[in-house]
Amino acid sequence: MSADFFAGYLSGAAGIVIGNPLDLIKTRLQAGSAAEQLGAPRAYGNQFERASTLLRGVTAPILGYGALNAILFVTYNRSLLLLGDEPTAPSNAWKIWFSGATGGLATFVVSAPTELVKCRAQFLGLRAE
Repeated sequence: MSADFFAGYLSGAAGIVIGNPLDLIKTRLQAGSAAEQLGAPRAYGNQFERASTLLRGVTAPILGYGALNAILFVTYNRSLLLLGDEPTAPSNAWKIWFSGATGGLATFVVSAPTELVKCRAQFLGLRAE
């Protein structure tokens, strides 16, 4: 179980470190579109003046998505074991689907609050600059 947990946690943290800068750009572009509709001018040049700006709001997602992937890996593998299959070689598609759905349901508890915190941190960073 600990191998599932650590593999999931490390993969989630690595995914955030790689994907967060792109997600931040996307969030700011979306927030900029809303601000433009209210009459605010759009200025791209000063949004990302430092490399650390691209990592704004990354702490909560690293903690959250690490836990999210850890829960997903552990739940998926344990569900397969409960259904009588080995996680390395599942026997049929129904067991794979059921285990994946169980893992997805278990991760919902972590993912919803994490997304809220991440988007608010990114948007507040936009307003502070």
